[in-house]
Amino acid sequence: MERYFRGLTACVLVAGMYAYSVSAQDYQSAMSKYDVGFYFLDLEVTNQSTFIRGSGTIKGTVDSEISGPFVFQLHRDLDIDSAFFKGQRVTFTRNGDYVSLVTGQALPANAPFDLQVYYNGVSGGSGFFSGISSGTDNKWKRRATWSLTEPFAALSLFPCKQVLTDKADSVWVFLTVDKPLLAGSNGILTKVVDLPGDRQRFEWKSRYPIAYYLISFTVGEYQDYSFYAALPGGNDSVLVQNYIYDHPEYLTENKELIDATAGMLALYSELFGDYPFREEKYGHCTAPMGGGMEHQTMTTLTDFRVFLGAHELAHSWFGNLVTCGSWQDIWINEGFASYGEYLAYEYLLSKELADTWMQNAHTWAMSEPSGSVYVPAAAAGNPSRIFSGALSYKKGAALVHMIRYLVNNDELFFQTLRDFLGLYAHSTATGEDMRTLLEAKTGTSFTSFFDDWYYGAGYPSYSAYWHQSPDSLFIEIQQTTSAPLVTSFFRIPLEIKLGRNGVQDTLIRMDVQAKNQQFRMGMEGTVKTVQIDPDNWLLNGVGEVQWVPDSYFSTGNLLKIWPNPAREKIELEWPETSGEKKLSLYSPQGKIVWKGSEQGRNATIDITGMSAGVYLLRVTSGAWTLEGKIIRQ
Repeated sequence: MERYFRGLTACVLVAGMYAYSVSAQDYQSAMSKYDVGFYFLDLEVTNQSTFIRGSGTIKGTVDSEISGPFVFQLHRDLDIDSAFFKGQRVTFTRNGDYVSLVTGQALPANAPFDLQVYYNGVSGGSGFFSGISSGTDNKWKRRATWSLTEPFAALSLFPCKQVLTDKADSVWVFLTVDKPLLAGSNGILTKVVDLPGDRQRFEWKSRYPIAYYLISFTVGEYQDYSFYAALPGGNDSVLVQNYIYDHPEYLTENKELIDATAGMLALYSELFGDYPFREEKYGHCTAPMGGGMEHQTMTTLTDFRVFLGAHELAHSWFGNLVTCGSWQDIWINEGFASYGEYLAYEYLLSKELADTWMQNAHTWAMSEPSGSVYVPAAAAGNPSRIFSGALSYKKGAALVHMIRYLVNNDELFFQTLRDFLGLYAHSTATGEDMRTLLEAKTGTSFTSFFDDWYYGAGYPSYSAYWHQSPDSLFIEIQQTTSAPLVTSFFRIPLEIKLGRNGVQDTLIRMDVQAKNQQFRMGMEGTVKTVQIDPDNWLLNGVGEVQWVPDSYFSTGNLLKIWPNPAREKIELEWPETSGEKKLSLYSPQGKIVWKGSEQGRNATIDITGMSAGVYLLRVTSGAWTLEGKIIRQ
């Protein structure tokens, strides 16, 4: 989704020999005892108001015995005419948005069930998260009514169970409207039935698993502009079905942008894996909604700007195929869909536009200097916090970009995303699930990264102070954070770009392990410029970058290596400091070939088993890191 940016009292049910005292916790517990398999909405709708009339059916299976009432959700503003459970009319009571059916019988585990509810009324309103809205497009002067029920408003459209982890296996949405209106929804349009009174019924059916909030309808003054888009491999294509405003100039003005959907489908299928719903369709319905919503197989959106179309399409993988397991983990949906915008710019338009997008995303993310990507439990019921543009969307996208930076291998990065989507396909996942898979695929711990960047708050800012001696470059990196009481230090490698006279610019990735850390490295040529994070990989603020005199750095902080070159062993000496010193030796390909630790100020490394070449030695102790080259003859 992209936008431009209940507690209950107890009640008593009495029916024959059954008497139940129901609390708010009981409602949740009662719904946890069954699994939804199928939703069927058969509704009369109009583009003139949010009034709906019809029936909603739920079919499923009992997971554990239900000895009390059968509970589901339906908005309190919708009047229930009647309810049938397993074909028998039953009584019911209502408490807010919960409905309790008195079935008069215990339901054993593994038993199938079906219920049908006839209802009508006006629910929803004018807000973005109102459930059902109705309005007129200011430019095209066409009216539409549409649903947008994420995160908690599906109950304003149909009887349901609003639990993310309980996806229905399939859904039918039948929509009866006045001619010549068109009504769009999920899946395939299997039939359009003419009805008396100059009306028609659109019968949409989908056989893919679907989260409750992705079930939708849109009705309006539309024309159907459809085409087929080729998918990678050349042997498959998918229907792209668009219900757009029935205005003589609309298609002329928007055709190029709508057609761009084909290129995005091909790109995401290449990067993320085949389009997940290719046996049905992908499509759009226009509505004056001020953004977009990724309704499964048929997005509802306000227009076809590149970023909006890219974002909602990316949700087909992140959000629809794999859905966040809790609203606290909305990053699985919105962070990755937002990164889909960046990828569309990067691969289909230009790297320059992609870089501008990321810079703008960083600026927006830093407008919330104390916020986290992970939604705190206390805010998990607040749609405005769940769908924070700065945190869930932009900072969420920056987080994905930094993961790509850390993996440092695009083939492995995108393969990991494809593996994640395959592992949790048509199910739900959390940020922890992503972290676990990243560690398995890369062999690297992402625990500190997620602690700092996903659960932590704010962002770092870096300053660099440097001096060059005849044979070495000294750099001190200082880090401050925007929310130090929550996250006092962000652990992530930092890239520095060195501009030198007569020598090609050099990009160095520095393993920053402390708030103030000094580095020393051999350096040829005269350094003229030092640039922090030149490619804007990290969400960060840049402070001072300043040359300092040699007195700024302690002359004792020198790493001594002898003999060098060497064939058998090398001796090392570094400044006298307390605590453990960690030593790492890197091959010319950047792989660690030796690791060790020392408490004193000397070490000996046996290099007889190493191949000839130039190796990088790194010694880290508390607030300083020293580096030097070793030549194995």
